[in-house]
Amino acid sequence: YAAATTPVTFGLGVLATVGRPTRESVPATPSAVVLPATVALVLLGSLAFPWLAERRLSTSLDALTEGDARTGLAAAQDAGALDPLSIEPLLLEGTAYELSDRPEDARRAYQRAVRLQPRNPDTWYALGRFEYEQGDLARALLYLDRSWGLDRQSPETGPLLDRVREELSRSRG
Repeated sequence: YAAATTPVTFGLGVLATVGRPTRESVPATPSAVVLPATVALVLLGSLAFPWLAERRLSTSLDALTEGDARTGLAAAQDAGALDPLSIEPLLLEGTAYELSDRPEDARRAYQRAVRLQPRNPDTWYALGRFEYEQGDLARALLYLDRSWGLDRQSPETGPLLDRVREELSRSRG
């Protein structure tokens, strides 16, 4: 939106001032300089941070794909700092902890993702899949059922939920 409207707004401003007589300018006060500079920095940051976060997510995913959990974790944490409202950095952080054989840290990362976006079925699925792989079928059932309740069209939740129910049924006799 900003990329499309900024040039148009600038052009309209130039056209609106063409041919007007110039006025003598009043010396600038510090607040007259600081306020626009601050606004410009905030706008620049709001455009740059998501882009930088996406790059760090890509770096994390590449590193985790290659089995480099340490680099993947650092990049995921950087992405989370740049975009604190996104769950993707937390999910990649959990994966990195899993690869590093740090299950408690992985669980905390997945739980933070659930707290951040409790109505997102992907967060519940990630936590349920993790608990299933850790062998806690009761928790896995709870979390996967929540994911399924939020999105019954998910191609991955249904089969895993069925597998958990089947294993729980077998274990209870």
